[in-house]
Amino acid sequence: MRKGQLTELRNDLNAVARQLAASGNGATAREIVEAFHKERPALIHAASRFLIDTALTRLVGDVIKRRADKNIDIEQSELFERTIADIIAVSSSATGAGRRDHYRVVGSLPVNLAVQMVKHHLETRRRKKDRFDTYKEVLDFISPYVTSDEMTVNEALAAARAQGVKRPGQQP
Repeated sequence: MRKGQLTELRNDLNAVARQLAASGNGATAREIVEAFHKERPALIHAASRFLIDTALTRLVGDVIKRRADKNIDIEQSELFERTIADIIAVSSSATGAGRRDHYRVVGSLPVNLAVQMVKHHLETRRRKKDRFDTYKEVLDFISPYVTSDEMTVNEALAAARAQGVKRPGQQP
C-alpha cells in the first residue's frame, strides 16, 4: 500500500466517522466500519493486506500479555525447578533504552538487562502492582549467583539450584 493510499484511507474513514457521529444518536465503531465498507469497498480491498498486518501486529502485544505466566511466586520452591517463560517487550538496544518492539522470554534475558527493564518499569508504571514486582523479587534473589554480564535469568536460577537453594531465605 502506498503512503498516499494510507492517507486517503484515514481521511475517508475520518469523514465517515464524523458524518455518522454528527447524526442524531451518533454511531458505534462497528457502524462506522460497516458504513465505510459500503462507501469505499475498492479502497478497503486495496488496503486489506496492510490492514490485516496492522491488526495482527497490534494483537501480538495483547496475546503476549495474556499468555504471561501468572503462576510465578517467589515463595514457591517450584520456581527454582523451572525456567521463567514469560514474554515481555524489550528494546533492541543493548542498554534497554528506546522503543520496546522486540519480544523476548524473560528467562533468556541477560540479568543486567532484566534488572534495567524491571527498574525502568517500576519507576514509570501506572498500576500499583504487577508481574514486574515478582521479576524484581526473582532478580534480587538470584543476584548472588550471577557470575558474568552475559548470564541469563534462567542460568542464574540454575546456578541457585546447583548451590542447593530451594527458595528465598532457605540456604542449602
